[in-house]
Amino acid sequence: MQKLPTFAHYLNNNSVYFKMGFVFKFSLFILVGIISLFLQNVAVNLGLAVFFFILIFVTGFGRENRKIIYLIGYSIIFFSFFWVVLSRVPGDVTYLVWPWKTFVSDRTFDLLAIAICKWLSIASAGILFLVVSSENELINSLEYFNLPEKAIYTATIAFNTVGFTLKDISVVENALTARSYSNRGISGKIKKIYFIGGVVLLNNLKKIGTLYQSYVLRSGDD
Repeated sequence: MQKLPTFAHYLNNNSVYFKMGFVFKFSLFILVGIISLFLQNVAVNLGLAVFFFILIFVTGFGRENRKIIYLIGYSIIFFSFFWVVLSRVPGDVTYLVWPWKTFVSDRTFDLLAIAICKWLSIASAGILFLVVSSENELINSLEYFNLPEKAIYTATIAFNTVGFTLKDISVVENALTARSYSNRGISGKIKKIYFIGGVVLLNNLKKIGTLYQSYVLRSGDD
């Protein structure tokens, strides 16, 4: 059975996700984003995030592609740290005053929880949208709206680059593990991130150029 490429993995071409239509899926993603931005209810946003993450893994999202999930977790940690350290949200109770005149109140954590749940619901909806959308759907939809070919090239290359990046990270990490590369301590982890980032960046630059030329030749443009 033929399979079509989506975000870093493949789905059967008769999958129910492809029968939903690209515009319909994109509209749902935008709708969820709008609801999450304006809704201040932690439970609803968290419920949406859990629901979308379940759907993501139901599609067969490979374990090697779950780095994007880890990135979401890291972004929450960094955001929470800077929010607590730099926040000036007044509340009924002030728990801590920092030397640089910012403070932590009861409202600090309330707003932090709301912001995190908003981000989780939007990010999970975005990942699900990419997971269940194929490159062919993207191209056909952009052509349907008569967008310039360069805009179509750019969107398609961006779509594929995310998948390339995740696969390259997995390949480089496996290579480092096979060579018993030591990443102990903070300096070791920084060196590992620097090395992986450099290799992935160079690989993506080569792939983007090749991919762009293939689209140009396929369309017959000069």
